[in-house]
Amino acid sequence: MLPHFGKTHRRSACATPTRKGPDIFLEYYGRTDVGRKREHNEDTFYFSKAESFCVVADGMGGRKSGEVASKLCVDILRKHFHYYAPKYRPTDSPEDVRRSITMLTTLLKDWIQKINNEIYQLGCQEAKQGNMGTTLVLLHLYASHGILAHVGDSRIYRIRDDEGIRQVTEDHSLINEEIKRKRITEEEAKRHTRKNIVTRALGTRPQVEPDIQVLLVEDGDVFLLCTDGLSDLVSDDEMGNIVLNNIEDLDFALGTLIDLANARGGKDNITVLVAQAFDLPDR
Repeated sequence: MLPHFGKTHRRSACATPTRKGPDIFLEYYGRTDVGRKREHNEDTFYFSKAESFCVVADGMGGRKSGEVASKLCVDILRKHFHYYAPKYRPTDSPEDVRRSITMLTTLLKDWIQKINNEIYQLGCQEAKQGNMGTTLVLLHLYASHGILAHVGDSRIYRIRDDEGIRQVTEDHSLINEEIKRKRITEEEAKRHTRKNIVTRALGTRPQVEPDIQVLLVEDGDVFLLCTDGLSDLVSDDEMGNIVLNNIEDLDFALGTLIDLANARGGKDNITVLVAQAFDLPDR
Protein backbone atom coordinates (compact mmCIF):
# COMPACT_ATOMS: atom_id res chain seq x y z
CA MET A 1 0.00 0.00 0.00
CA LEU A 2 1.39 3.37 -0.97
CA PRO A 3 1.73 6.18 1.55
CA HIS A 4 -1.18 8.60 1.59
CA PHE A 5 -0.81 12.34 1.82
CA GLY A 6 -4.02 14.23 2.46
CA LYS A 7 -5.11 17.80 1.86
CA THR A 8 -8.69 17.49 0.56
CA HIS A 9 -11.78 15.64 1.72
CA ARG A 10 -13.26 13.90 -1.23
CA ARG A 11 -10.95 12.46 -2.89
CA SER A 12 1.23 10.06 29.37
CA ALA A 13 4.83 9.33 29.34
CA CYS A 14 5.54 6.06 31.20
CA ALA A 15 8.04 3.25 31.60
CA THR A 16 8.39 1.48 28.28
CA PRO A 17 6.28 -1.70 28.13
CA THR A 18 7.61 -4.51 25.97
CA ARG A 19 6.17 -7.40 24.07
CA LYS A 20 7.91 -10.07 22.07
CA GLY A 21 7.73 -9.93 18.31
CA PRO A 22 6.29 -7.74 15.53
CA ASP A 23 2.82 -9.35 15.58
CA ILE A 24 0.55 -6.33 14.94
CA PHE A 25 0.01 -4.22 11.84
CA LEU A 26 -2.15 -1.15 11.19
CA GLU A 27 -4.61 -0.23 8.45
CA TYR A 28 -5.11 3.51 7.93
CA TYR A 29 -7.96 5.71 6.74
CA GLY A 30 -7.96 9.50 6.64
CA ARG A 31 -10.10 12.42 5.51
CA THR A 32 -9.93 16.19 5.69
CA ASP A 33 -12.43 18.93 4.85
CA VAL A 34 -12.22 22.71 4.69
CA GLY A 35 -15.41 23.10 6.76
CA ARG A 36 -18.13 25.71 6.34
CA LYS A 37 -16.40 28.91 7.48
CA ARG A 38 -12.78 28.86 6.26
CA GLU A 39 -11.51 29.71 2.79
CA HIS A 40 -8.41 27.52 3.01
CA ASN A 41 -7.64 24.15 4.52
CA GLU A 42 -4.66 24.53 6.86
CA ASP A 43 -4.79 20.92 8.11
CA THR A 44 -2.48 18.23 6.72
CA PHE A 45 -2.47 14.48 7.30
CA TYR A 46 -0.29 11.62 6.12
CA PHE A 47 0.03 7.90 6.69
CA SER A 48 2.38 5.17 5.50
CA LYS A 49 1.72 1.49 6.01
CA ALA A 50 5.28 0.67 4.93
CA GLU A 51 6.77 2.83 7.68
CA SER A 52 3.93 2.19 10.18
CA PHE A 53 3.18 5.77 11.11
CA CYS A 54 0.52 8.42 10.71
CA VAL A 55 0.37 12.11 11.51
CA VAL A 56 -2.14 14.97 11.66
CA ALA A 57 -1.15 18.66 11.82
CA ASP A 58 -3.40 21.71 12.27
CA GLY A 59 -1.73 24.86 10.97
CA MET A 60 -2.31 28.33 12.35
CA GLY A 61 -1.56 31.87 11.22
CA GLY A 62 -2.73 34.35 8.61
CA ARG A 63 -2.35 34.42 4.83
CA LYS A 64 -2.02 30.66 4.35
CA SER A 65 0.90 30.48 6.80
CA GLY A 66 -0.88 27.72 8.71
CA GLU A 67 -1.06 25.61 5.57
CA VAL A 68 2.67 26.15 5.00
CA ALA A 69 3.51 25.20 8.60
CA SER A 70 1.42 22.02 8.74
CA LYS A 71 2.67 20.80 5.36
CA LEU A 72 6.29 21.52 6.28
CA CYS A 73 5.86 19.59 9.54
CA VAL A 74 4.43 16.55 7.79
CA ASP A 75 6.95 16.66 4.93
CA ILE A 76 9.92 16.63 7.33
CA LEU A 77 8.49 13.75 9.36
CA ARG A 78 7.75 11.78 6.21
CA LYS A 79 11.36 12.12 5.04
CA HIS A 80 12.81 11.16 8.42
CA PHE A 81 10.63 8.06 8.75
CA HIS A 82 11.42 7.00 5.19
CA TYR A 83 15.13 7.16 5.97
CA TYR A 84 15.18 5.74 9.51
CA ALA A 85 12.38 3.15 9.55
CA PRO A 86 14.43 0.46 7.74
CA LYS A 87 17.16 0.81 10.40
CA TYR A 88 14.79 -0.21 13.22
CA ARG A 89 13.26 -3.48 12.12
CA PRO A 90 11.59 -5.23 15.09
CA THR A 91 13.19 -8.37 16.51
CA ASP A 92 12.03 -11.12 18.87
CA SER A 93 14.25 -9.87 21.70
CA PRO A 94 12.38 -7.82 24.35
CA GLU A 95 15.65 -6.11 25.27
CA ASP A 96 16.27 -5.10 21.65
CA VAL A 97 12.70 -3.82 21.40
CA ARG A 98 13.11 -1.78 24.58
CA ARG A 99 16.40 -0.32 23.36
CA SER A 100 15.00 0.53 19.93
CA ILE A 101 11.93 2.23 21.42
CA THR A 102 14.19 4.38 23.60
CA MET A 103 16.21 5.37 20.53
CA LEU A 104 13.07 6.09 18.51
CA THR A 105 11.59 8.33 21.19
CA THR A 106 14.87 10.26 21.34
CA LEU A 107 14.86 10.62 17.56
CA LEU A 108 11.26 11.82 17.60
CA LYS A 109 12.08 14.55 20.10
CA ASP A 110 15.01 15.66 17.94
CA TRP A 111 12.93 15.67 14.76
CA ILE A 112 10.14 17.66 16.38
CA GLN A 113 12.61 20.25 17.68
CA LYS A 114 14.12 20.54 14.18
CA ILE A 115 10.65 21.03 12.71
CA ASN A 116 9.97 23.67 15.33
CA ASN A 117 13.20 25.46 14.41
CA GLU A 118 12.42 25.45 10.69
CA ILE A 119 8.91 26.80 11.13
CA TYR A 120 10.07 29.40 13.66
CA GLN A 121 12.87 30.63 11.39
CA LEU A 122 10.56 30.74 8.39
CA GLY A 123 8.05 32.77 10.38
CA CYS A 124 10.77 35.21 11.45
CA GLN A 125 12.04 35.60 7.88
CA GLU A 126 8.60 36.03 6.37
CA ALA A 127 6.94 38.61 8.58
CA LYS A 128 4.02 38.76 6.19
CA GLN A 129 3.26 35.13 7.06
CA GLY A 130 2.12 36.24 10.50
CA ASN A 131 2.46 34.07 13.61
CA MET A 132 3.13 30.77 11.85
CA GLY A 133 2.67 27.50 13.71
CA THR A 134 1.07 24.08 13.78
CA THR A 135 -0.14 21.40 16.15
CA LEU A 136 1.03 17.81 15.78
CA VAL A 137 -0.26 14.36 16.69
CA LEU A 138 1.69 11.30 15.58
CA LEU A 139 1.41 7.53 16.02
CA HIS A 140 4.22 5.13 15.11
CA LEU A 141 3.80 1.36 15.47
CA TYR A 142 6.92 -0.53 16.47
CA ALA A 143 6.83 -4.22 17.49
CA SER A 144 3.27 -4.04 18.84
CA HIS A 145 3.99 -0.78 20.66
CA GLY A 146 2.46 2.55 19.77
CA ILE A 147 4.84 5.50 20.11
CA LEU A 148 2.72 8.65 20.39
CA ALA A 149 3.92 12.24 20.12
CA HIS A 150 1.88 15.42 20.32
CA VAL A 151 2.09 19.18 20.60
CA GLY A 152 -0.98 21.42 20.84
CA ASP A 153 -4.68 20.63 21.04
CA SER A 154 -5.07 18.08 18.27
CA ARG A 155 -5.90 14.73 19.82
CA ILE A 156 -5.32 10.99 19.78
CA TYR A 157 -8.03 8.66 21.07
CA ARG A 158 -7.93 4.90 21.58
CA ILE A 159 -11.17 3.04 20.88
CA ARG A 160 -11.82 -0.50 22.11
CA ASP A 161 -15.02 -2.48 21.84
CA ASP A 162 -15.02 -3.36 25.55
CA GLU A 163 -13.83 0.03 26.83
CA GLY A 164 -15.26 2.56 24.41
CA ILE A 165 -13.28 5.69 23.60
CA ARG A 166 -10.51 7.26 25.69
CA GLN A 167 -8.44 10.35 24.93
CA VAL A 168 -4.79 9.36 25.38
CA THR A 169 -3.25 12.79 24.78
CA GLU A 170 -3.66 15.85 26.96
CA ASP A 171 -4.52 19.14 25.27
CA HIS A 172 -1.84 21.81 25.44
CA SER A 173 -4.38 24.59 25.74
CA LEU A 174 -5.21 27.49 28.01
CA ILE A 175 -8.63 26.08 28.76
CA ASN A 176 -7.22 22.69 29.79
CA GLU A 177 -4.90 24.46 32.22
CA GLU A 178 -7.94 26.19 33.71
CA ILE A 179 -9.75 22.85 34.05
CA LYS A 180 -6.76 21.26 35.81
CA ARG A 181 -6.64 24.17 38.25
CA LYS A 182 -10.39 23.67 38.83
CA ARG A 183 -11.14 27.24 37.83
CA ILE A 184 -13.79 26.11 35.36
CA THR A 185 -15.69 22.89 34.68
CA GLU A 186 -15.49 20.82 31.50
CA GLU A 187 -19.02 21.95 30.62
CA GLU A 188 -18.03 25.61 31.02
CA ALA A 189 -14.95 24.97 28.89
CA LYS A 190 -17.08 23.90 25.93
CA ARG A 191 -18.64 27.36 25.76
CA HIS A 192 -15.56 29.38 26.70
CA THR A 193 -14.54 32.11 24.24
CA ARG A 194 -10.83 31.27 24.66
CA LYS A 195 -11.04 27.50 24.35
CA ASN A 196 -8.92 27.37 21.19
CA ILE A 197 -5.85 29.15 22.59
CA VAL A 198 -2.95 26.66 22.64
CA THR A 199 -0.10 26.79 25.14
CA ARG A 200 2.26 24.75 22.95
CA ALA A 201 2.65 24.67 19.17
CA LEU A 202 5.40 24.04 16.66
CA GLY A 203 7.02 27.20 15.32
CA THR A 204 5.68 29.82 17.69
CA ARG A 205 8.72 29.83 20.03
CA PRO A 206 12.41 28.90 19.70
CA GLN A 207 11.97 25.74 21.81
CA VAL A 208 9.17 23.20 22.09
CA GLU A 209 8.51 20.29 24.44
CA PRO A 210 6.51 17.45 22.86
CA ASP A 211 4.68 14.89 24.98
CA ILE A 212 5.77 11.36 24.06
CA GLN A 213 4.34 8.13 25.42
CA VAL A 214 4.45 4.42 24.62
CA LEU A 215 1.39 2.14 24.70
CA LEU A 216 0.96 -1.56 24.02
CA VAL A 217 -1.23 -2.07 20.95
CA GLU A 218 -3.69 -4.96 20.89
CA ASP A 219 -5.58 -6.66 18.09
CA GLY A 220 -8.75 -4.66 17.45
CA ASP A 221 -7.50 -1.34 18.82
CA VAL A 222 -8.51 1.71 16.81
CA PHE A 223 -6.56 4.93 17.21
CA LEU A 224 -8.31 8.11 16.10
CA LEU A 225 -6.27 11.25 15.39
CA CYS A 226 -8.12 14.52 14.82
CA THR A 227 -7.96 18.30 14.82
CA ASP A 228 -10.15 20.50 16.99
CA GLY A 229 -12.41 21.13 14.01
CA LEU A 230 -13.85 17.71 14.85
CA SER A 231 -13.42 17.45 18.63
CA ASP A 232 -14.97 20.88 19.28
CA LEU A 233 -18.23 19.87 17.56
CA VAL A 234 -18.50 16.09 18.01
CA SER A 235 -18.33 14.58 21.49
CA ASP A 236 -15.94 11.79 22.45
CA ASP A 237 -18.83 9.35 22.91
CA GLU A 238 -20.26 10.24 19.50
CA MET A 239 -16.89 9.62 17.87
CA GLY A 240 -16.49 6.28 19.62
CA ASN A 241 -20.00 5.10 18.77
CA ILE A 242 -19.74 6.08 15.11
CA VAL A 243 -16.43 4.25 14.76
CA LEU A 244 -17.59 1.10 16.57
CA ASN A 245 -20.91 1.01 14.71
CA ASN A 246 -19.05 1.18 11.39
CA ILE A 247 -16.00 -0.88 12.29
CA GLU A 248 -16.23 -2.80 8.98
CA ASP A 249 -16.23 0.44 6.96
CA LEU A 250 -14.05 2.99 8.70
CA ASP A 251 -13.84 5.25 5.67
CA PHE A 252 -17.62 5.63 5.88
CA ALA A 253 -17.27 6.35 9.61
CA LEU A 254 -14.85 9.19 8.86
CA GLY A 255 -17.22 10.69 6.32
CA THR A 256 -20.02 10.50 8.87
CA LEU A 257 -17.91 12.31 11.47
CA ILE A 258 -17.00 15.09 9.06
CA ASP A 259 -20.60 15.47 7.90
CA LEU A 260 -21.73 15.73 11.53
CA ALA A 261 -19.16 18.44 12.31
CA ASN A 262 -20.23 20.38 9.22
CA ALA A 263 -23.90 20.02 10.14
CA ARG A 264 -23.07 21.68 13.47
CA GLY A 265 -21.46 24.67 11.82
CA GLY A 266 -18.14 23.46 10.43
CA LYS A 267 -16.43 26.50 11.94
CA ASP A 268 -12.91 25.17 11.30
CA ASN A 269 -11.07 22.77 9.03
CA ILE A 270 -11.89 19.18 9.97
CA THR A 271 -9.38 16.33 9.79
CA VAL A 272 -9.72 12.81 11.14
CA LEU A 273 -7.54 9.74 10.65
CA VAL A 274 -7.90 6.25 12.08
CA ALA A 275 -5.39 3.43 12.46
CA GLN A 276 -6.91 -0.02 13.06
CA ALA A 277 -4.75 -2.76 14.61
CA PHE A 278 -4.78 -6.38 13.44
CA ASP A 279 -2.78 -9.44 14.40
CA LEU A 280 -0.42 -10.54 11.67
CA PRO A 281 -1.57 -13.83 10.11
CA ASP A 282 0.48 -16.93 10.90
CA ARG A 283 3.40 -17.32 8.58
